[in-house]
Amino acid sequence: MITTIHQSIGRRHFDTSRYSFLLAIGLSAFLVMLMPAGAAEKTTSSGRKKARAKTSEADRNLALLTARATLFREAARKNLTGAGKMFDCAGPLKLIASRPMAKENPGAWPRFFAGSILLVGNAASDLPVAGYYNPFFDAVVLTTWQKDGKQYDLKGMAVRLGSDLAGDSENPVLARWLAGKDAGPLALGKQYKTFIKDFERSFPPLNGKNTALEPASQQARILDRLESHMQISQANLEAVHTGGGALIGKYMVAFKTVLVNGKSKALSAYLPKNNPVTASQMTALPLRLRETLSPQYCVLTNEKALIFANSSFWPTYYGIFEFATSSSRDQGTAKPERFSFFEMQNQKKI
Repeated sequence: MITTIHQSIGRRHFDTSRYSFLLAIGLSAFLVMLMPAGAAEKTTSSGRKKARAKTSEADRNLALLTARATLFREAARKNLTGAGKMFDCAGPLKLIASRPMAKENPGAWPRFFAGSILLVGNAASDLPVAGYYNPFFDAVVLTTWQKDGKQYDLKGMAVRLGSDLAGDSENPVLARWLAGKDAGPLALGKQYKTFIKDFERSFPPLNGKNTALEPASQQARILDRLESHMQISQANLEAVHTGGGALIGKYMVAFKTVLVNGKSKALSAYLPKNNPVTASQMTALPLRLRETLSPQYCVLTNEKALIFANSSFWPTYYGIFEFATSSSRDQGTAKPERFSFFEMQNQKKI
C-alpha cells in the first residue's frame, strides 16, 4: 500500500501559436485608431508606408520577444541556474532561485515551467510582460522584458496566484479548480479560460503602457502558498514512483517509451479495455508532443492516484492517468483504470 498524502479536493488566450496573425490585425487597427478624425482619408502614400513600417516593426518585436520568452521557458524547465546564466538574469531570477525550495528540491521550479503556458501582454510598451502560467497550480510567473539592440533582456520577475489576479478576496488552499466538488478537466479548463481573461485585463495584449508587477511585499506570502502546493504534488508524484507505488512508476516509463515509438498495437496493451482514448489516436499525435509528454501534477487519495501529464512543447494538451490505489496494484498490476487526453483551451477530448 502507498502512504497517501491527501489533498483538499472538495477567453480567450492570446495564444502564441496564432500570435503573428492576430497581432498584425490588432496593431494595424490600433494604429488607425490613434489617428485624428479624418486623418485616414488624408494619409499619403508615404504615410501609409510609414504605418506599414511601424506595424512590421511591431510584428518583428513581438516575434523576437516571443522567441526569447520561449527560450527562457525552455532553459528554466531544465535548470534555473542555467537559465540565469544564459539570460544574464540572476538578479530577477533570485526571487525564486534563492528560496529554500529551489535548493532543497531543485526539480520543483523546472517542473513548474515545464507545465506552464506562455502569455504576452503590454506588447507595445517599453517593458512588455511575458507570463508563464501553470494551470495545475493556478499561478503565474510574470516577467518584464526590455529591448536592447536586436534582442530582449529579462528585467523583472514576480509571482501571482490566479485567484489574486481575479481579485478574489479569499484564496483557496490549493488551486481554484481543486476547490469545488467537480475537480477535474472541466474545472481545470474553466479556470484556464478565466485566467486568460484576467491576464488580458491586467496586461492587455496591445497595451502601450508599462504595468507594475506584484509589489515585492506580497511575494513572500504568494511564494509560501504556491511552494506549499508544489511540495504536496511533488510528494504525491514521488509516492507513486517509489515503494508500494513503484509499479505505477514503471508503467509510466513503459507507456512513454511505447508512445514515442508510435506503434498503436503495442500501446493498446497499456490502455484499459474500452478506454475513451484509443492507442491509434494517441500515436497519431505529433511526435514532438508525444516525446515531451511528462507527469507534471498528482492528486493522491485513499482510493485513487490521478497523474496529470502534459507536453512542454504543447502545454495546453494533457493526459490524465487514473490509477486505483488499493487492491489492483497490490495484486501486481499497474494499468490505469482510465486514461483521458484533453486540449485545455477548448476542453475537448482528442
